[in-house]
Amino acid sequence: MVERGVFPDLVTFTVIIGFYGKLGNLYMVKKKFEQLKFYGLVPDNIIYCALIEAYSQLGYAKKAESIMEAMQAAGLSLKIEIFISLIRGYGIIGQVKDAERVFQLMQANLFYPERRSYSALMDAYTKDEDVERAIQVFTNMVAVGIEPTDKALARLVIACEKKNMLREAMEVMETLENKSFKLGTYMLSSLKEWLKKLELHREVNDMTVELEKRVKLKMFLAKKWNAYLPSSYSLY
Repeated sequence: MVERGVFPDLVTFTVIIGFYGKLGNLYMVKKKFEQLKFYGLVPDNIIYCALIEAYSQLGYAKKAESIMEAMQAAGLSLKIEIFISLIRGYGIIGQVKDAERVFQLMQANLFYPERRSYSALMDAYTKDEDVERAIQVFTNMVAVGIEPTDKALARLVIACEKKNMLREAMEVMETLENKSFKLGTYMLSSLKEWLKKLELHREVNDMTVELEKRVKLKMFLAKKWNAYLPSSYSLY
């Protein structure tokens, strides 16, 4: 791009920093952020979001929070994605108290809990194997009509399995059904594997049928969506 005389802008650097964060390359995350000065670019709150997410997902939540503080000192407005990244980041390294603190700090900054922030906090408790508190977050979510993410629910099921809390896991599933929330494929797969170990064959068969329906639906939607995309793109 540079060779053709098109110089990178903030959007370009945001995408690149995000990619290096997902690749786990902290060195390149730092390097690309430092290159902003070379191109005379001033960081905005969007690129700070990408930077904070990269540090958080690589296990440097404390550093990520200090970046947020520097961002505030520069007079930039905060975004809810920053708090979500920090909650996830502290959850990754097992600092649940800090995850709770950031969740409260998010609300103090007038960002109200939504699906991603609730799910991130639920995940933090799950990774800490505090299943009771994870279920409490789940209960608070569904009470206000917010559906947890499928992957967060799957990890909750796995945590319940480790604690031999089948009754609680089934109650979570029943609550979802009573609220007319769809049971996701990740959660159903986790529950299916657990029931298989318990030799509950009829329940396993029921879930296999349900999973097959979900997979077929996803494949149908993916094919339908691909019909509207250029040939160079694919959802597979």
